[in-house]
Amino acid sequence: MVAAFVPALLAQTTAGLVAGPYLQLASSPGTMVVQVIQQGDLKIPVEAKGLTVRPLPSISLATRGLFVRKWVVSGLRPGQAWSYSVGSKSYKAHGLPSGKVRLAVFGDSGRGLPGQRLVGKQLEKYDPDLIVHVGDIVYPRGRESEYLLYHFPVYGSILAKTASTAAPGNHDTAYRDLKAYPDGLAYYKFWHLPQFKPKWAKGPGNFGFGYGDAYWVILDSNTYINWKGTGPQTWLKQELAKGANYKWRFVAFHHPPFHSSDKKKDEVYMKVVAPIFEQGRVTAVFNGHVHNYQRTRPINGVTYFVTGAGGAELYDQKIAGNKKLWKPFTAAYIPGYSFTSLEYDRSGATVRQIDSKGKVIDTVKLQP
Repeated sequence: MVAAFVPALLAQTTAGLVAGPYLQLASSPGTMVVQVIQQGDLKIPVEAKGLTVRPLPSISLATRGLFVRKWVVSGLRPGQAWSYSVGSKSYKAHGLPSGKVRLAVFGDSGRGLPGQRLVGKQLEKYDPDLIVHVGDIVYPRGRESEYLLYHFPVYGSILAKTASTAAPGNHDTAYRDLKAYPDGLAYYKFWHLPQFKPKWAKGPGNFGFGYGDAYWVILDSNTYINWKGTGPQTWLKQELAKGANYKWRFVAFHHPPFHSSDKKKDEVYMKVVAPIFEQGRVTAVFNGHVHNYQRTRPINGVTYFVTGAGGAELYDQKIAGNKKLWKPFTAAYIPGYSFTSLEYDRSGATVRQIDSKGKVIDTVKLQP
């Protein structure tokens, strides 16, 4: 599938670039990762004035002739915008967080439908400091070819200046048969992930990081992980404890434990870790999987958001207008395509839902 359109992509790029550059979070303080997807393992120069650039090993993809190349940029200071070049082309990038930060959170996007591009345009206008994707990044099976069709072409200009991170959804990592889908499990290839992989984790999709005045925990909520188990629950408690000295604690994963949709109503098994969120003083949890926008009232102190209206076909739109069908915990249920804006610093945190026309359709101030 990829072979048919790689030549067309190359005609629009330089130095064999098929996708990128795109920025992702790195594990060490003061660092960022620049990634590109190339035709051939060429030595493209990457430079960042006044900063240190170190290449990482390239990754050979299942798609013949394509490689992911990575560089770690270090020496970044909070609040400092920076620039870098890939080959002969230069890019400006957002710096590490300082003061109030602006995040965009959304999921269930890469289907190639018109709604995805509409949301993408609003993301570009919003110009966030960081993007947190809550899963189902591309459809239907999380393949390299699907990223090259439905992800990078839509968000390319945003990803070159704004770092992103992502939780895996079922369409990203549940199709684990590489004999049937040799270019599958692209989530593990295209995202720079901490190499945390105990036996229970089944892949590096669980990790935490500090960002400004908040500590974030990203979870893999797919059913190949038993979140009732001692190993996952112990790790989650320990990870949330790392955020004890932060003003805010946020969690992102794919499958929502609380929602009012009819679709996916039997897939709320992540309720099992809700008591851990409460004990860990989590402020808010962000999910996808259900293709619409919903917000709960605080449930034992935790507010849950479904932000699965990023571009795939929408679910249960009529329920939004009939509050009699809402669960008692639901505070907002709004139809249409949209993404979540989250802005916070030590003085406060505000969530706004922004639709595909740029209209703010829901606003709530969070309490720590």
